[in-house]
Amino acid sequence: MQIHTKKTKLFLDSVIYDEIKKYSWIISGVTTTPTFFNRDKVNFDEFATQLRSDYPDLELHVEALGNNSMETEKELKTILNKPWFSINKVVIKIPVSFDNLKIVSKYSKNGVKFNTHLVFTPCQAYLAVLAGSTYVCPLIGRYADNVSKFFGRNLHGGEDDITNKVLVDILNVVDNGQDKRVGVMASSIRTVGDFCNAVMAGSDIVTVPTNVLEDSIKNEYTDQGILTLLESVNVK
Repeated sequence: MQIHTKKTKLFLDSVIYDEIKKYSWIISGVTTTPTFFNRDKVNFDEFATQLRSDYPDLELHVEALGNNSMETEKELKTILNKPWFSINKVVIKIPVSFDNLKIVSKYSKNGVKFNTHLVFTPCQAYLAVLAGSTYVCPLIGRYADNVSKFFGRNLHGGEDDITNKVLVDILNVVDNGQDKRVGVMASSIRTVGDFCNAVMAGSDIVTVPTNVLEDSIKNEYTDQGILTLLESVNVK
C-alpha cells in the first residue's frame, strides 16, 4: 500500500457532547446523522446551538434529508435559517443522487458547503465534484460490511481490504479534478483497520466514532514498554 504524507484532518462521528468535549483539542469537526440524534435521544437544535457556541472553530456537518428532492430542499432551507447556522462552519450532508446534486449545484453557487455522502463509486464521486460538492464522502465501513458478507470473511482493514481500492480510486478522481477545494472524507469507520486505511490512503478527512478512536491508540507492545519503564524506575 502506498502511504501518503497528506495531513488528514480528524473529525468525531458523534452527537454525545461529553465525547466531543473530551477530544475537542485534537479534532477539526463533528459529523452527525439523524440516526445518532434518535438513538442517543439528543435534541438536534440544542446540540447544534451549544456546539456552535462552545466550539465555534469546529466544523459541523448536519443532514438535509427528505423522501424526495422537494422535501430535501425544504429541510435544507430550514437549516439555512437556523440561528446557529454559519455558512463557513456548518456543512450540509446530502445523499448522492441526481436530484440531490441539482440542489448542491443550485445552493453551492451561493457559498453553501455540501458533504455529498453515501458515495461508493468513482463515478458518483466525479458527479458530486462536478455539481459543486465541498466534500465527497465514501462510507468505507458500510461497504466493507457488505463485501465481507458476500465473501464470508472480515475485510475491514489490511492489504486485502477491497474497500481500500474503492477509497483510493475515489481519491484519484477527486485529486485529478480541476477544483482542488474538494476534499474526500472517509466515513462509516467500523474498525481501527478502516481508520488506518483511510489515513494511509491520503483521505483529506476521516470521521471516526469514539470507540474506534480510543482503540486506535492502544497497542500491547506499548503497554509492555510502559510497564518495563515503570519497573526500571522502581528498581531499588
